[in-house]
Amino acid sequence: MDPRVKPEDDISAKWCRSLAPAFLAPAFTAVILGLDPRIHIGIKIGAHHAVWRIGISMTEARLPSDILVMATVRRCNNQGLFAAVLHRGDDWGGAIIVKLNLLDGTSKLLTQSRDLDGKVAWLAVNKGVALSESEAGDYIERQVKRDPDLWVVEIEDRDGRNPFEGKIL
Repeated sequence: MDPRVKPEDDISAKWCRSLAPAFLAPAFTAVILGLDPRIHIGIKIGAHHAVWRIGISMTEARLPSDILVMATVRRCNNQGLFAAVLHRGDDWGGAIIVKLNLLDGTSKLLTQSRDLDGKVAWLAVNKGVALSESEAGDYIERQVKRDPDLWVVEIEDRDGRNPFEGKIL
């Protein structure tokens, strides 16, 4: 962080003077200053100098994908359900596909999404109808080819319950 910004400053609400030259684009300045890409930088031109406002975008706090997946797998295993990671995606922001193995040769698939309020939700693949193992495997393979950062978690549960937080759309 820029040494001119004191730790006691509330960086999300204060105006900071001269953090970067006025001729630099705000996004470029964020990279130069080593700021998180989710931080928005705005500029206000004064009479003699530019004043930069730095604010963190107000979105729902998110756990990194690896921690969320590993904690859910551990919780399932502690409850007596078999759970395993079939494909490891990006540690921080990889989306998640849940394969709910119904133990009768079929599976239901759920893909991570967001609802209209921005909260985590799950979309049921094939409108929630169970797929054969080969159909589920083909779907997962296509999605991983399209997005290699994707996490795939298989959970064996006869009732087909989703252990992840969020409603099913």
